[in-house]
Amino acid sequence: MTVQNINLDINETVKFLYSNEDSASDFAIVAVATNKVIQQRLFDMGADIVILSEIAPSSQDFIEAFKLINKKNILVFPNSSNSIMVANKSAEICNDLNVLVVNSRTLCECYIALSIIDFEDTIDKALSVSEKTIGKWIKSRKLENEIVVATKGGHGEL
Repeated sequence: MTVQNINLDINETVKFLYSNEDSASDFAIVAVATNKVIQQRLFDMGADIVILSEIAPSSQDFIEAFKLINKKNILVFPNSSNSIMVANKSAEICNDLNVLVVNSRTLCECYIALSIIDFEDTIDKALSVSEKTIGKWIKSRKLENEIVVATKGGHGEL
């Protein structure tokens, strides 16, 4: 496997971390990371290309990432509410590709989904599994918060 820009100075920033090697999967995954450590981790977990962006990638960043991938089917994890709309707009612009955007609002949601995706499945199955997994995690977090509030008696003290 050849990874672009892997032998970098530790202080050098790479906007796109990706491999030139074509994976056996039917689809590619594009994810967004807020720092170099997370960028490398998401790549190691199976993302085909990880965009480094501290705030939110531009449409041009997403479009460039889509072009770097040699796949027609692309699953995108924007990982922030600010990036979801931009990713969807970028997918519309690249109408020659089948780009599906997961409604991931946090890096944690992406991490959970990537840890459970079967890369041998179809893109539709991967999207479904990702959305269900993220939904269950969000529901469990809301329940956990309700328990904490009930335990504190709604007054913020134990």
